[in-house]
Amino acid sequence: MKQFANLKRKKINAENISDFAEAEAIAYTALASEYYIKRLKKLANPNRAIALFDENKIIGTANSFGESISLPTNKKAKVAAVSYVSVQPTHRRQGILSEMMKIQLNEIHSVHKEPLAILWPSESAIYGRFGYAPTHEKHYSISKNNAKFLPQISSDNLKINFLNKKEAIEYYVQVNNKLMENRPGVMELTNDWAERRIEDLISNHLSNGPSYFAGIFDNKTPVGIVTYSIENNNEYGKIIRSLYPSGSETHYEIFDKWKTLSEIKIDASGDTSYVNHWEWDSLTVDINRDLLWDDLPPFPLRKYHFNEFGRLLEAYNIENDSIVWHRVWEYEDDGRRVKSRTTDGELTYEAHWDNNSREIIYYNGGQFPSYKYESTLNEYYRDIQTKYYDYHDGYYTVTLVWTENSEYECPGFEQVYP
Repeated sequence: MKQFANLKRKKINAENISDFAEAEAIAYTALASEYYIKRLKKLANPNRAIALFDENKIIGTANSFGESISLPTNKKAKVAAVSYVSVQPTHRRQGILSEMMKIQLNEIHSVHKEPLAILWPSESAIYGRFGYAPTHEKHYSISKNNAKFLPQISSDNLKINFLNKKEAIEYYVQVNNKLMENRPGVMELTNDWAERRIEDLISNHLSNGPSYFAGIFDNKTPVGIVTYSIENNNEYGKIIRSLYPSGSETHYEIFDKWKTLSEIKIDASGDTSYVNHWEWDSLTVDINRDLLWDDLPPFPLRKYHFNEFGRLLEAYNIENDSIVWHRVWEYEDDGRRVKSRTTDGELTYEAHWDNNSREIIYYNGGQFPSYKYESTLNEYYRDIQTKYYDYHDGYYTVTLVWTENSEYECPGFEQVYP
């Protein structure tokens, strides 16, 4: 490192690993959250980390992980999985990346005795000069309306089950490592790395909603795993009307994929009780109600703000030009939990999803439950059956159960209930 006399390489330890994570994140215009730092501490091998310091600041990072990869003829090879490569924007185009790559590749060969190094680059054109060559990945989009099993696939012994996150990690490791026996280029997985990949998939699905996991089993042996989410903004699943046990129904008019334009409530006798008009301005909507029954209470103006995927972020009730009610929504890391709070931070309700079920708990004063709903959902994320519970003296008691049926605008789409 003669041409970089002012730069020093220092070891990464418990005291500075947060600085390492922050430097790597900033280089990619991101922030090193507590979760990100925790994950790095869990996965990183400090003995393989490269951290270049300019005085007391980390300006260059690189790390690698000792793994195994499958080769033809059912063999494995040791491989260095390179990751966390970054140079601060203030120090680029000074040869720092080239210097780090020389150091790293030399250590991979001479110290760790690994014949291969692989990485998933953010910019593939950079790494050819260091001896890396591209591989290829293909993505397929399959319409289930025109899909079917291959003739040689027998479903007699196959069974599909929903999985929780812990099961998904366990079976992902089993399926992946079994695949190494007959497919070259498969990386051997540990539970920690499987957890990271599952969490990355969950994060990618956050804009749509909760992630679902399913395992495919052949005589109780896992042979496949799938993760998916249900898009809120696709052309299918538009609700046309919801039917209730009382005989009443609600009709919806949808536009721009997920936005409601009007909502009409009709009672069991066929009379219209009210009409909600949704007046949109980009992702914010004002909801006004025409009351058609004289005995219904006045309806305040409601204002909702959504993200671009149709997920609610804020809601207001406005009376006489004054805000009388304001709530904000928080979506947790895995997308399966949402919390609503007042602007003072007081918890009003939280909802939790698990595959095809949902629980919503309403709070009284932000501390104690008041009541809750438990619902079974269909594949469009809509209620099929709901149970209402009252909360008294530390116990929930079921006081009401009802079912709901929704009809959808789904051309050429067969509705399937879980």
